[in-house]
Amino acid sequence: MKKALSIFTLMLLMAVTVQAQDASTPLSNQKPDWMRWHYLSEEEMYDTSRGMNFVETDPPTGEPRFVAEFEPMQGVMIRYPLGIPTSLVAQLSNNCMVYCIVSTSQQNQAQNSFQSAGVDMNNVTFVNAPTDSYWVRDYGPWYIFEDREPAIVDNIYNRPRPNDDNISGVFANFWQIPMYGMNLQHTGGNMMEDGRGHGVSDDLVLNENNHNETNVRASTRIISPSTRKATTSPTSTAGASTSLPTRS
Repeated sequence: MKKALSIFTLMLLMAVTVQAQDASTPLSNQKPDWMRWHYLSEEEMYDTSRGMNFVETDPPTGEPRFVAEFEPMQGVMIRYPLGIPTSLVAQLSNNCMVYCIVSTSQQNQAQNSFQSAGVDMNNVTFVNAPTDSYWVRDYGPWYIFEDREPAIVDNIYNRPRPNDDNISGVFANFWQIPMYGMNLQHTGGNMMEDGRGHGVSDDLVLNENNHNETNVRASTRIISPSTRKATTSPTSTAGASTSLPTRS
């Protein structure tokens, strides 16, 4: 009992200490809102333009299945300039194919950087396209299987970054597979799937779609027949994403 009380007391003191440190942090050292929410600038945070090149389509005619993140994949997708260490790219290249989105003007720079870091260049494929940021986990393609054939679902990226928002179409052309336009403002970092028709997002998706849960659920049924909403805190994601799944 004494031991349990001691542990509880220690945890309480740690919590009070952390709170005291937060309260004593000078305002000048606190990040502004646009940095905390991973915008590229304060101006971008107030830019309401979204999905300038988005095209809504009819839903899949076959039976769709949204691929779970833990399922086997053909590789990993990154963007250069990187948001991850080159040492991690080297480790990834030792285990799978790395698909690197890079502009044509920066491909040589990317190749030199990777070679210097010991990346296995036999396992690197460069996909030339302009981008606005390295958050490819958020704006990259959402893969589904339609009657056991791979396809991509595109949504309106929840940032005013037109080049990033075009990447789903870039990979639909790269893989030569169909792409379906889902008229929903969303981000890949706020969508988790179990591969069996259940998806989980936090309330951000409601906030960014006029708080209309009915429309959100109706839209996401294109990819996940029984998508569910969860009320959790938003989290940020790393600058890497999975690539085309290997099987249905």
